[in-house]
Amino acid sequence: MCCVSGKVHLPEIETPPKPLNGLPIGTDSVSNVFPKRIVGELDALLNEHNEPLKIFKSHLHKLQSDDHAIVINHDKTPAGEHIYRFNAPVVDDVAGIMVGDRTSLREIVIHRRNNNLQFIADTHRSYDVLQYPLMFWKGQDGYCINIKQRDPVSVVQLAIHLENGQRLFFTNETAIDRAVNPPKTTLTEFFEFCNRADDFGAFARTLLYSQVRRYITWAQTKKWMPRKQGSPVDACLNLFKSNTLGRVFTVNPRQTECFYLRLLLVNITGTLSFLDIRTVNGQQYPTYKDAYLALGLLEDDKQWECMLTEAALNCTAIQIRLLFAIVLTTCFPSRAEI
Repeated sequence: MCCVSGKVHLPEIETPPKPLNGLPIGTDSVSNVFPKRIVGELDALLNEHNEPLKIFKSHLHKLQSDDHAIVINHDKTPAGEHIYRFNAPVVDDVAGIMVGDRTSLREIVIHRRNNNLQFIADTHRSYDVLQYPLMFWKGQDGYCINIKQRDPVSVVQLAIHLENGQRLFFTNETAIDRAVNPPKTTLTEFFEFCNRADDFGAFARTLLYSQVRRYITWAQTKKWMPRKQGSPVDACLNLFKSNTLGRVFTVNPRQTECFYLRLLLVNITGTLSFLDIRTVNGQQYPTYKDAYLALGLLEDDKQWECMLTEAALNCTAIQIRLLFAIVLTTCFPSRAEI
């Protein structure tokens, strides 16, 4: 499949292999029963799984008068509601389908026995199963007013990388320029937005990196811009919020520094720079892991140190080495290099 000048060109339909290519038009005994067999199998499938169709067929010849109300799936529990919700039983459903040509609007109309017609709105949850029985062969609900995910939450991925660790695409001619002027990312521009001196910057400094997507939007210029649509934010004038969620890309724990950078970003609000993330209570730490440990978010190794100190007084050298190996391989100490 390709797109040229705004038009989608689909590949040509290949001739089906034998004997399928000859069955619809053949004159032999197998070809003669082929269409009937397809119709029969479809009829059996719908009779087994399509509840509205079964109700329609079973009552088609029973309702001889017109002294009844037309109700489509009145006693059916709508999707998403409690399964034990009770609706008073009424007369069983009956419906007919009238389909126009392909260029006209699709409609479902009930043709009553007195020749009156009743229109069924396309927003009814049983519209799809009656209009397109082969597509909704299980009789499942279509669209309804309270359908789930009618206002879905959009999820946006947020970049995560170390300082000067952006992904670069360059050629021999642009290599120097790309190295001097690395591309902007959602993370580096988040720092820039938090450094703003206006009310937007002050509000951004109260947010986690993963929360900013609700209040600011990523523009085509690769800058964070205050959101202008949605629900007003009381804490910041002329700022709006949406139900958009930000998700920071996952990082393999083996990439230690980047892994702890991500942990810091999901725990610290209003970070101003990579250096600011490694600063805890005015003290700058050399690694993100050290900063994470200083914040008390990571267990220290005191219990293992006490255990090995006690073992040094009571165990043999072989036992101490074995115990130390067990700690390294199964207990995941935070400062194993020490």
